[in-house]
Amino acid sequence: MAFVSPVSVRGKPTGTFRVCFRWEGKTYNKTASTEHDAQDHVRWIDKRIELVRAGHAEGPPEGANIGEWFMSQGKQGLPVVRQANGPIPISDLRDAYLASRLEAVEDGRLSGGALANDRYLTGLFVDFCKKNNAAMVADAISPDNLNAYKKWLKKRATSSRTLWHGTYMVKALITWGWRQEKIESVPRMLDDFRKVQLDPPSPVIFTRDEITTLLNGASDRLKLYILLALNGGYTQKDIATLEPKMVLWQEHMVDRVRHKTMKRTTGGGTPQKMRLWSSTERLLKQFADKRDELLLRTEDDRPVVWEEIRDGGRVLRVDSVRLSFHRLTERCGIKGKSFKDFRKTGATAIRNEYKPDGVRANTNAELMKLYLAHAEERMARHYNAGDWQELFAATDWLGSHLGIA
Repeated sequence: MAFVSPVSVRGKPTGTFRVCFRWEGKTYNKTASTEHDAQDHVRWIDKRIELVRAGHAEGPPEGANIGEWFMSQGKQGLPVVRQANGPIPISDLRDAYLASRLEAVEDGRLSGGALANDRYLTGLFVDFCKKNNAAMVADAISPDNLNAYKKWLKKRATSSRTLWHGTYMVKALITWGWRQEKIESVPRMLDDFRKVQLDPPSPVIFTRDEITTLLNGASDRLKLYILLALNGGYTQKDIATLEPKMVLWQEHMVDRVRHKTMKRTTGGGTPQKMRLWSSTERLLKQFADKRDELLLRTEDDRPVVWEEIRDGGRVLRVDSVRLSFHRLTERCGIKGKSFKDFRKTGATAIRNEYKPDGVRANTNAELMKLYLAHAEERMARHYNAGDWQELFAATDWLGSHLGIA
């Protein structure tokens, strides 16, 4: 079993970490620059040693530097010794699946946050399989193991939605393996395994008094982010991907395609338009950088939200909006609500409380979908000028309703 220990000189830490492991009766030591990298190496080394000893992977070639070989080849992956369509460890299937998801992140079809969630949920399943003598794919996807996993997951899930995501991830992993011809067949009970009775939705929303308290306590920069979330149904990513060309200052409007849907919808993505409230426009002019490809940046000139793919396919995501908002809610004594709940607050108010005068083409539910700019299931809907005017009337009402615009 490999392990990590801090490196010290005369009792003082040096900031580096030693990775120690045994192979064929000898102990090997290698150093890593951070504890995170050292723990990564430990996981890979343990896994590869296990595979080699089980006969599922090749060992180091004769004459190789053992310490160096396990540190480098372990990270890159070892050639697996098996016949075509032969048995494979469930952990190998997970690694291949995550590699395909990493490619989706790199070409913009998937967010780094989604990849991190996939990594966590598939890791839960793989760890469960190993502890229950189901480390090989055939055992892992057996009805007995899947039913046992669902029962275990149900006990630890905090809500029906958590259980729903957990079973969805396992089905996605199995069906991906089948489509890639890594699995010969899928269990007939997979659809039943996937079924979860969801609790009735109860969206978390801000009250008008909470919104007033937060706006009064926020810096001008964070106040702008909150107003964009309410005015246009924006998420942190929507704010971070605003470009100068999207803002039509003379028309007091933002006209764009929602970033999240650009590569997921036929026709180039879902249109997302916003008529700016006067308070939103004032702060947007204050912080807009019209010379840059991004309209908004942080005080230290970084993107508002940014991601970086690190060694091993792990994604570092820094969300300055979420961090600033978390500090604000702590100061204001507001608990259990996130920045994305502003978007839900606006959508819920438009759906349930908006009462326009005269004849209109869109119901409140349709205006809510337009406000949220959700991707259509089949193809992007084509909206006309009348649709947008109805949305703008609804968001103007929303601003007045919340005591903002």
